[in-house]
Amino acid sequence: MRRLPVVLACILLAMAAATVGAQAAGPIPGVELAATTATGAVVSSAAGNGALPQPMAAAAFGMLLGDRYGLRLEAGALVAGPSALSSAWYRYRGFYGVFARAGAFVRFDVSGIFASLDDAREDKEESATTLATLSVAAGIHLERYDNSDTLFMHPGLDLAVTLPVLALGNGLRLDAGFSIPMLFRADCATLGFAATLSLAWAPAPRTADGRMDR
Repeated sequence: MRRLPVVLACILLAMAAATVGAQAAGPIPGVELAATTATGAVVSSAAGNGALPQPMAAAAFGMLLGDRYGLRLEAGALVAGPSALSSAWYRYRGFYGVFARAGAFVRFDVSGIFASLDDAREDKEESATTLATLSVAAGIHLERYDNSDTLFMHPGLDLAVTLPVLALGNGLRLDAGFSIPMLFRADCATLGFAATLSLAWAPAPRTADGRMDR
């Protein structure tokens, strides 16, 4: 288990190095970095037993490569607490571990949903475009159960939707949304729902003379 932080650190360092190298090389209009937290619950179900909820929290660092669509890369850690007792007096154990996943994303315009009702004003300023991000990523989880020294590996899938809520300047932005994690463990399957909060940073592209174009 002591190797898990090392594995996660190597993944994060590789992702950061790739981003820094791309920035030094030239324009990077399609790179966005984000630190994300997720809090919610999962429902686990094993063969022969019913489904029971478990509290869940996760934290991840990732990047999006592309503008309106592209590649999603992410690595992080997840922890799930034990479930409540069932009517038959059994429960699912809590578990924790790290994950790495890759997938795709697409952005779509949702400005119309937040448009002002006062559309008749002729002197109004043009509203900024609001882009929601829909993404899906698959990957590998390396975890262990509470009170156990045995590591196990399993595939996982994550569907996420984010929406920008606050521009902080200098390329920084606060996003909110939700995610639907799916974990395919050998002994049971898990489906969850979590609210997410992300601090995103989009480096500005460089001009021909090497300056940041903001």
